[in-house]
Amino acid sequence: MAKTLKQSMPDKTKRRWILAASILILAAIAAIIAFFPSRDGIPFQRLQSRQTETDAKHFSWQPEGSILNFIQGDQRRRFWDVLSNRLHFFALSGESRTITWSPEIRGLRRFYTYVSVEPFDRNGLTAVHLGLQRGKNTIPLEKQDIRGRGNLFVIKDMKLRAGDKIALVVKGKGIVTFTHPILYRKVVTRQRKLVILIGLDTLRQDCIGLEINGASITPNLDRFIKDSVVFSHTYAQSSWTLASFMNLFTGRNETRLAMNRHTRLPKNIPSLTEFISNRYVTVSLNGGGYVHSNFGFSRGFDHYRPLSQLSHRGAADSGQTLFQLALGFMRRTEFPNLFLFLHTYQIHQPYEPPAEFLRRIRPGSRFKSLKTPRGPETFRPESDPERASAYKDLYYAEILAFDHYFGEFVAELKRRGLYDQAMLVFMSDHGEEFFEHHGWEHGHGLYEEQIRVPLMIKFPDNRHAGRTIASPAAVVDIMPTILAACDISLPESLADKLDGLDLMSKASENASPRTLLSSVSLCRMLEKIPPRFSLIRGRYKVIVNYDFPQESLDYFTPLPPVTGGIELYDLEADPGESLNLAQKRPDLVRSFMPRIVELRRHLSSAFAGLAQPESSDLDPELKKRLETLGYL
Repeated sequence: MAKTLKQSMPDKTKRRWILAASILILAAIAAIIAFFPSRDGIPFQRLQSRQTETDAKHFSWQPEGSILNFIQGDQRRRFWDVLSNRLHFFALSGESRTITWSPEIRGLRRFYTYVSVEPFDRNGLTAVHLGLQRGKNTIPLEKQDIRGRGNLFVIKDMKLRAGDKIALVVKGKGIVTFTHPILYRKVVTRQRKLVILIGLDTLRQDCIGLEINGASITPNLDRFIKDSVVFSHTYAQSSWTLASFMNLFTGRNETRLAMNRHTRLPKNIPSLTEFISNRYVTVSLNGGGYVHSNFGFSRGFDHYRPLSQLSHRGAADSGQTLFQLALGFMRRTEFPNLFLFLHTYQIHQPYEPPAEFLRRIRPGSRFKSLKTPRGPETFRPESDPERASAYKDLYYAEILAFDHYFGEFVAELKRRGLYDQAMLVFMSDHGEEFFEHHGWEHGHGLYEEQIRVPLMIKFPDNRHAGRTIASPAAVVDIMPTILAACDISLPESLADKLDGLDLMSKASENASPRTLLSSVSLCRMLEKIPPRFSLIRGRYKVIVNYDFPQESLDYFTPLPPVTGGIELYDLEADPGESLNLAQKRPDLVRSFMPRIVELRRHLSSAFAGLAQPESSDLDPELKKRLETLGYL
């Protein structure tokens, strides 16, 4: 028996070693899987084909502005319906074109792309087929026809096996474009990740919670505040749309964008969307105009859609249209990770609110639609007191209408179970002046009514809900704050190139008091207005004005108010900025001077190096929208 026992002990030890080794191997495999997940675990994938989907012989392509020109001999023809700079394009002359992809993932997936067609014959028919090539067989999945100029979503569920190829076949005569296809897993609602950035053009901060006739004109935003972090002292870095939204998407001040209203965002300046697109499908529905892809806003977007019904006035319910389209898009696509930028000119002039909301502000008003003076008459006083009052009434009614549509949007997100896990950012790009400083509208000044804006952020699971942060915040802070919330790190090379910071970081909470910059300098809406910039530090604000050249003074009727080189205001004692303290407090002016001198030196160099317009070939639809909004 002793002999048997001696023989068995080595066998038991061997088994123990084998068991221990097996456990270690399994643990190693688990670690590898954890750090290097299989493609089946990726929520979405942008498909790339080995074929050439672009036709360089017949097209010129400027992806930075999503500008596509079709070349026929010596003639160039612009293709207008370009919704992404992630684009494939070709021309057909009656034959069919097949593009195939060999996905590396298996199982149930959804395929998405957006196809646009401009036929050579106005009523030409273009056929679009989607199929699955399996061995020698082709399984048809979807067939749609486009008659004349048009576009369509191609969205289809498919079950993929090893060796399958996805085939898109297009037949017809004309120009065809389609966005890079996306293949993705549908996930249960609670697992979907949503970041929704809502930009309401032209909303003043002091309109949030404003009571008229005994009721707030923003009741739904007031409720949204309870779920959000409110940044009560937020400043736009410019007082008009193009510059301010560029500040948002780049995290940089207008003085460092190296662009004007005739050019587009330089290639070497990255945008928020380019960073977030590694984790999220990126989509925008917007009012175009000065957020058009022409200026570089579409960079990094899978789908960037300027819509006339969100900017052409006469669509008094454009906010409602925006949210309905967004909800429809989300329901149809069901992307697992989605970054959605929504923008509307609902409250931008000309003011023409729906009648039901105007009645709640001013029953019996004889004015149903108005435009404030602008251009050469920007500084013309209104001689009719009733009309002067009606401008604000109509503006407030527009806000009330938008707030109602926003409330419907939030309610629907809640009904679908999407609200709790979503990050919702609500902001405005600039405010609006109603002659408080002897001017109308925006884009020409840097007083509080033009640059102080609302900013509210609802984080997933209502984290930080109910907080109000009174320390200064800026539109340039939105980019780093969103990226940090999504756990997306910026390259170290960008650390000293951003003017914005993560508003929720410990570092920002403990940082020394900031000096915020706002300006209309390199990128000006009204180029007859000379450059100016403002610095805000604590309770004090300084505005530095460049001199009006004679040709600018000749442009305006009546003349603009000339305030001198430097203005200084105490925003706590004088929130209306009516008392210029520059002469009385030279000590305070001197404290700002190092930064003023630095900025003036920088602008002098930047103006000299500013690129000339890359193209005067304005999209006719863009031109029409700018004219409708009063910009041209």
